[in-house]
Amino acid sequence: MKRFRRRGRQYQAVMEEFEVGLMLSLCGQLVDLLSPEVAGPDPEEDPESYDPYGPGFEDSDFEDLIHLASERPTGASETADDGHDDPFAKWEQELDPHRPPAQRPTDPVLLRLFPDAYRDDPAASEEFRRYTESDQRVRKVEEALVVLGCLEASERGHQPVRVQPDQVQAWLRTLTALRLVVAERLGITAETPDGDPEAVLPQARDFILEVYDWLAYVQESLLAAL
Repeated sequence: MKRFRRRGRQYQAVMEEFEVGLMLSLCGQLVDLLSPEVAGPDPEEDPESYDPYGPGFEDSDFEDLIHLASERPTGASETADDGHDDPFAKWEQELDPHRPPAQRPTDPVLLRLFPDAYRDDPAASEEFRRYTESDQRVRKVEEALVVLGCLEASERGHQPVRVQPDQVQAWLRTLTALRLVVAERLGITAETPDGDPEAVLPQARDFILEVYDWLAYVQESLLAAL
């Protein structure tokens, strides 16, 4: 990958076909992970089929470099217009006392993306999650779709990847989310900055570490171009 550079009002980077495919795959998997309709099985009901890393992030996804990309929507989010553009409707929805509680994620990847707001107060964390997590999921999906659109417009790296000024924050936040997902996959935490050697299969670990470092490079490159 050649670093992001400013070209007029937009930012451009040259990515190899494999790099575009890798990013397409990761962003597509992030969208699937955040979509309620693809939530995994309940670990208490079906412990054998439960994947602690959530749908879309199997070891095979990181090992198989041939079929990385899949067709994704190129436009804006397909979320129906249900009054999100009306601030009063949004406030009414957020302040609705009958709004159902949001369940604390059992998937550690989702918990990494949506951590408890108050570590020492489960009740306050549940209340905060109730009013924020749904909107945060929608925003993350919409931002990932922006990145997907930019990547697909590059025609698999045959054209530069172009990011418009109003798309920069979506890129930066999506790259942060992807790094958190991969960090959880590797067992990287504040206590274990080098990761957990037992977190993933040995044959996949080196590649996933390279992906983690590469995502940091992409993010740093875009930040430096601003």
